[in-house]
Amino acid sequence: MDGKIRSSSSVLVGFGMLLWFSFTAGEASAHRCRSACGQARGVCERAANAERKAAVEVCNAARDACRADVDACVAACDSARDVCRDACAGDPDEEACRELCNDARDACRDACEDTKATCETARAECKRAAREARNAARTVCKAERETCRELCRGAADQECVEACGQDARDCLGANRTAERDCRHACPRDETRRDCLRQCRADRLAADQACVDAFGACLDACVAPEPTP
Repeated sequence: MDGKIRSSSSVLVGFGMLLWFSFTAGEASAHRCRSACGQARGVCERAANAERKAAVEVCNAARDACRADVDACVAACDSARDVCRDACAGDPDEEACRELCNDARDACRDACEDTKATCETARAECKRAAREARNAARTVCKAERETCRELCRGAADQECVEACGQDARDCLGANRTAERDCRHACPRDETRRDCLRQCRADRLAADQACVDAFGACLDACVAPEPTP
């Protein structure tokens, strides 16, 4: 009788251990999958930051172009004043005529300077819009990470989601190595900055491809079985 009890107890313990190991393995798979979701969010946020940086560069370029227009405006005022003063030659009151030319030039330059103030205002608004767009994009990144985590937890096939997560991590790791090698290969001359930028842009594009593949892989893991 005692032998039967011990035998039954052993079976129960063994069954319990099997369940525990299965649960633990499933949790580990989901955890690794969720870790890949976090990496995907990082890719998303880096892309958002890169877009903001590019937008700010556009803002700065527009401001510089605006300033150049102001400088051209001022130069045009000076040229108009010179033409005006030349036309005063032979005027009965040449000195008064030339003063009028100077006054017109000053008014013209004031109008140019008023325009210059709008250059900085427009740049500030442009940068604010870029910052808000980045923040909105980061909110989307966070929401996508939570959706990704739900897929990791909800998938019945944990081996599938684990494989997806591993493939994503391997993919992102390879891109990181490729960027490092690219940066090391950039020449140390006036082209280096553009080279480094291109290395970063290439990695962002490659990382996005990894994330897209990860998402498609997870979708396949949770997709319902086709009806025969």
